[in-house]
Amino acid sequence: AAEDAWWQMCQGLGGAAPELALLFCSSDIDGKAVAAALHQASEAKGGNTTLVGQTSQGGVLSKRGGRLGLVGLQHAAWLITASEYPILDASQAEAAGEAAAKTLLADAKRQSAGRVTSPPDLLLLMSAPVGEEAVLRGVQRILGDVTIFGGSSADESVLNGTEPGGWWQLCGTASTEAWRVSKNSVVMVGLYLRHPDACQCSIGSVYIPTKHKGVATVADGRVLRTVGGKPAAQVLDGWCGGALKRQQSAGGTVVRAAALFPLDVRASKKQTRPRLVHMKRVLPDGAIECFGPIGKGHELRLNSRKVADIPASVR
Repeated sequence: AAEDAWWQMCQGLGGAAPELALLFCSSDIDGKAVAAALHQASEAKGGNTTLVGQTSQGGVLSKRGGRLGLVGLQHAAWLITASEYPILDASQAEAAGEAAAKTLLADAKRQSAGRVTSPPDLLLLMSAPVGEEAVLRGVQRILGDVTIFGGSSADESVLNGTEPGGWWQLCGTASTEAWRVSKNSVVMVGLYLRHPDACQCSIGSVYIPTKHKGVATVADGRVLRTVGGKPAAQVLDGWCGGALKRQQSAGGTVVRAAALFPLDVRASKKQTRPRLVHMKRVLPDGAIECFGPIGKGHELRLNSRKVADIPASVR
């Protein structure tokens, strides 16, 4: 599958290998086998491709379906630099982001013989779902207000009802002998674009607000303990119509049940754009662990969407 996707991508580029390739893959595919196959295919085309990738739920969304997909870029940037750094745990996420950003700049300086010391025009970032907000703080400390586009690695746990944790990331460059696959890392690519003004990024949501809202009265990091003074699990399960309790796994995971029920978290009245946070698991004391940070006093509003309505929302 990986080799077929590679040759289809090259065919779309007139037979040439891309300068940069982005991989998105189902987590039930062997990452090391994918890396080896793509590295070999790249070498057959001259070995000048930088490739980064990660797992995503369900692989790739397309009319034909697919568990592995590649995007190839050619002539978009005059300099491409990449880095990867492990995230040992959430407490080390900010340091990982900082270290990866420093490595990125060092690679740009090396490739340009010392001429390039400034941040890239665009940063493509892929991270394990471990303290992403801290990773971004670390990146910003080094690169400043660089434009960042990317997201978190995912697995098939929502689809098959298993415990989360099957994700992986991949990073490979022309200067590395073997392309590296890791389970909990941040991978990033810096693009020094030929036409920086031609690149625009946007972010949107397919969800809509519901009538259910409240205030986080006890919360710390990614754990929401009480809403309006009541146990978070009790309140949010009520908001979701009992979906959390019905589909809660033995380990407390509610990822599948909460997939269509993200929380819009607002830190202040000045925040105009929604920040959606999904629920991860119910803790034994009735608290809810989430995939993003929630603070005491933050306003919460449940969002939702029917599966059948999502395609129209994307359009």
